[in-house]
Amino acid sequence: MVGVGYGFYMVKFDLAQERVSSGKGPWMIFDHYLVVRPWVINFVAFEVKIDSTMVWIHFSSLGLEYYDESILLALAAAVGQLVRMDF
Repeated sequence: MVGVGYGFYMVKFDLAQERVSSGKGPWMIFDHYLVVRPWVINFVAFEVKIDSTMVWIHFSSLGLEYYDESILLALAAAVGQLVRMDF
């Protein structure tokens, strides 16, 4: 694993299966999300535009009557694409 700047790392896998398995993330490492994607030719870390990120949303003081799957899914859809929901 080699740092290439701006929070990006280049990782070499010895086995193709390891590379395939790594792409099943996102992974959480030391409270940071890690997303693995294939290397692109002429990659320049400071030019990369990140247009989305994963976030954890906690609805504090949400009344119990709103703890219904359809309502929680609607709230999540208003923010973005749902990845996982903890009931």
